[in-house]
Amino acid sequence: MKAWIAVSTLLLCGACSSTDKDLKPCPPKGIGVEDYNGVSAADQLAKALEYNCSEPQICPDLRGQAVGFGIDPNAAPGQIAFILTNCSNNAKLEITKVEVWGDSRCFFTNVTDADIQPGRSANPRETIGVKTDYFPTAVGEDHGQLRVYSNAQNFPVLKLPVCGLAYNPQQGTPDAGPIGDGGPPDLANPDLTTGLECKAVDTQAACHK
Repeated sequence: MKAWIAVSTLLLCGACSSTDKDLKPCPPKGIGVEDYNGVSAADQLAKALEYNCSEPQICPDLRGQAVGFGIDPNAAPGQIAFILTNCSNNAKLEITKVEVWGDSRCFFTNVTDADIQPGRSANPRETIGVKTDYFPTAVGEDHGQLRVYSNAQNFPVLKLPVCGLAYNPQQGTPDAGPIGDGGPPDLANPDLTTGLECKAVDTQAACHK
């Protein structure tokens, strides 16, 4: 299992044909930090390439992801991946490190400085991929967070929630995707269909320090 962060060679072209004058003013604190000019923070991130920001901006495609895993020592790990975009018009995004927080049972692959290499960066409108593997060996829920440290104006420490549900496949396959309207998952119910909600974590397990 290996966690990685890589810079794509492809540019996002949602606003490639636009000039600066066609774009919206950058929110004072950057894209997605707070509501601005009647546009919610979430909607700003959804339309990040419509803004003219001169400082580095880090814009995730998703704010949290869940994965299910049927316990099997011979199976390939489950994977959670995020696409991060430098939504700035003219400033380079510098990634300094990525850490795993939470994950008290230590089933998410650790992300270390060695995986991202010193000086990893993304030019304006370039994308960065961040991935972690999930390989649990015991039934239960796991909650963690990928923390991406950078020179971004909007999120100098970007916190990406991740969570997993490990289950015994002989007892059925629960829904470990995003939570629905039926409440949090119940491990005693093998026919679970309500989904999994990633919980906030503010501690770092010893295995990730």
